[in-house]
Order: sequence, then C-alpha cells, then structure tokens
Amino acid sequence: MENNRSFDIECGAGACSVPAPSCIDLLGEEPKMKILVLIARILLGLIFVVFGLNPFLKYIPMQMPPGTAGQFLTVLFVSHFVYVVGAAQVIGGVLLLVNRYVPLALTILGPVIVSILAYHLLMDPKGLPLAIIVTVLWFIVFFRYKQNFSGIFAARPA
Repeated sequence: MENNRSFDIECGAGACSVPAPSCIDLLGEEPKMKILVLIARILLGLIFVVFGLNPFLKYIPMQMPPGTAGQFLTVLFVSHFVYVVGAAQVIGGVLLLVNRYVPLALTILGPVIVSILAYHLLMDPKGLPLAIIVTVLWFIVFFRYKQNFSGIFAARPA
C-alpha cells in the first residue's frame, strides 16, 4: 500500500506538494539526512566551543597525564600555544553553531581534529573514543558541504 501523504516543500517562489516517498529537497537531500547533518553540526559546534573556551576560562579541571603526553601538554601551556588552538576551536565552533561560513569552520577545525587524533593515537589513548566521535561528526558535516571543497580535490591539468 503506497503512502500518499504529501509534504509542503518550499520550491522557488512558492510551495509545492510532493509525495512522501520522493520527498527530496532542491539539493538532493532526504529530510533524514538534513536532520543528521543538523545534529552533527550543532554537536560539533558545541564540543569545540566548550573545549575551546576551557584554556581561557579553566572550568574543566585537568590533570597532566604522565609521560610524553604530559610533556607535550606542558609545552603547549608554557608556550601559550594552547590559546591559539583554543581560539581556533571557538571560532570554528561558533561558525558551526550560527550556520554561517560552515566550509570555513570545517577548514579551521580540520587540522585541529587531525592534531587531536594524532595526540590520542600516539600519546594518550584514553581520549580516543571522543576524538573518533568528533572525526565522524566532522565528516558528516563535510559530506554535506563537499561541493565547496571540489576545487581542492581537482587534479591539475598536465
């Protein structure tokens, strides 16, 4: 039995009715995918705003991990580089939350995520699950905006 319910979708100047099974917007996205991207973008933005503000406001207590991980973090704090990384996280997170310049936010946060993954893979594996979740969220949002990055992945003519 076919579902004949209709949804109003804004198309250009007015609204049109489309049967529910073929409900795809002008960008070719299904509503479930749009919701997934929205949730991923907001979660990613919140994570980076919360953790990015921590070097400035120090509301999440931290203990230095032992060994190389602790030495690495000590260098970041002593050199004040942690403020640069925190600022990048806050800027990228806010851009994601306000849904403006999302490709720029993804570009800013990409290297930060690579650094976080490398840190947890090589020095402090107990934070790896959150790093992997953040990476998955980043890729979900990235695939929605992949057309904005098409020039980066184009081969140069010979």
